[in-house]
Amino acid sequence: YEVNLRHFSEKGNFEGLGKQLSRLKKMGVDILCLQPIQPIGKKNRQGKMGNPYAVLDFKNVNSEYGKMEDFITLVKRSHQLGMSVIIDWSATAALDNELAQKYKNWFAKANTTNDVLAFDFANSDVQSYMLEAMKYWIKKTDIDGFRFENAAVASPDFWEKARHELYAVKPVFMVANSEKSDFKTTAFDAVYNSVFYDVITDISQGKKSAKDLSVSLKQEKESFGTEAKSIRFTEMK
Repeated sequence: YEVNLRHFSEKGNFEGLGKQLSRLKKMGVDILCLQPIQPIGKKNRQGKMGNPYAVLDFKNVNSEYGKMEDFITLVKRSHQLGMSVIIDWSATAALDNELAQKYKNWFAKANTTNDVLAFDFANSDVQSYMLEAMKYWIKKTDIDGFRFENAAVASPDFWEKARHELYAVKPVFMVANSEKSDFKTTAFDAVYNSVFYDVITDISQGKKSAKDLSVSLKQEKESFGTEAKSIRFTEMK
């Protein structure tokens, strides 16, 4: 169950979600996936709230959602109800993230936009930092995994390494969000992408046929392996 904290409850924070955990449990939810919960940069901010993937600090929570202790409490309560918690992990940083000032060679021009900087995952220092930051969240908050936005920006070798190192801390659930059919790795437990959504939308509009859906599903299995679970959605908001 994917949660956008800003809109999920009236309070729009960790506390607001916490008060509805029992309801979600009764619905049959066993994994909560929280959209980005880290602080958002202010430089070139898009709109009033900003782009949630313009991460200002990879080791903290957005104060509008509460404190780190509030998030830890949310995770504990979820676990008590038998639910796991995973969080979105961004491969981009805010323009005013201190990393952008200290390590300019960590970033690539590709995928960089007006409000976010894209990490260069070919840089071994970037890989080390990201893995250390992920481990920090597992150790600090006891989360159960990550949904990796635009996973294909890093190589399959990196993700195989990430799986090994993260599992050494705790067996985690790893979800890839990627649309590249040539992105082949078995590091992920599940695949979350918009290809299925795009294809069925085109089918409903008469632009494609069921044959196109078959081709798409075959490419997905070839990319992520036959054991990976596919997360489907039919509506995008």
